[in-house]
Amino acid sequence: MDTFILSFFQQGDKLKASTVYQILIGKRSSSTLLYGYLWDLLPYWSVFPKMKKATFFQLLQEMVAKGWLTEVAPDYFVKTKMAPHLTEAQVEVVAGLQNFKFNKSAPVAWRLLRLLVQTASEYQRSTSFVPLETGPQYTEPVRQLVRSNGTKLRPMLYQELEQIFSQLPETAANGLALSFSGYQVQGLANYQTVAEELADHPWSPLALRSRQHRFFTLALQQPSFLTYQIIQPFIQLDQNHSAMVTKDYFTAGFTFQEVAAVRKLRPGTINDHLIEWAISDASFDYQRFLQPETLALLQQLPDDPRHWRYGSLPQKEAIDFLSFALYQIQRKQVMACY
Repeated sequence: MDTFILSFFQQGDKLKASTVYQILIGKRSSSTLLYGYLWDLLPYWSVFPKMKKATFFQLLQEMVAKGWLTEVAPDYFVKTKMAPHLTEAQVEVVAGLQNFKFNKSAPVAWRLLRLLVQTASEYQRSTSFVPLETGPQYTEPVRQLVRSNGTKLRPMLYQELEQIFSQLPETAANGLALSFSGYQVQGLANYQTVAEELADHPWSPLALRSRQHRFFTLALQQPSFLTYQIIQPFIQLDQNHSAMVTKDYFTAGFTFQEVAAVRKLRPGTINDHLIEWAISDASFDYQRFLQPETLALLQQLPDDPRHWRYGSLPQKEAIDFLSFALYQIQRKQVMACY
């Protein structure tokens, strides 16, 4: 657990521990999402939804005692040069995590995909196989693909999986492939596909998530694939439904005031939805919500948006919080390109 938590921290950058904790348990507020986005912590979103706050802070203090972290101010911690480094396998796990996008959807979508692979493999080869899933949310989408594609399903799926797996790290691709069942093949249990060095908590379940997240990230870039068609509906499980409705109204051309009136929501809630939309969508239209005079003031802020604080703005009375947050997100996106 220590080494995983240390992966959040970078030498020289101080993190606010109470907000990091809120990210780990998945507290959905605009301030938490914004902080997670700015400090690249959203991949860890809700990885420990049941963790107690006292447990988290005890872990931090233990690492302070070991000399791995320094508490530079109340609630702010920085990693030291004495902190242990992640192993190569652990680095691969962390690099693949995308829990904000796939926390709820990945486990369900992967079960569906495993059933699809099994069914395609067994199709017209065996009539007595025991399906991995029996619930209609899994069996019906698979049945529809079988009806639509027949004997073409197996080679089409094989080609798609081969293309996706070829873009994954070898350990991730092998681990996912070994979990598939099919004609005269019994897939391995999850724990059997994880390297021994990742067997300790929390690395084993995180390794499984990381592989799936990598897979779905690639699959969702191929809308013509059967793989995309079958998993895409499940991805909405991780999206804020109310924020999606708000987005639809703005996309249809409604103004801020019209959306608030139609949806009967407070302006602060609409702000939250717009901030989440900007964080989640690289094509967000910032110019629509940033007035030229406000933008001129915001452009005077220093380079690194991670260190901006709304309460410390020199001309706070002339800048509303939504404009500040959206510009902060936009600047972070620009910074990430360099």
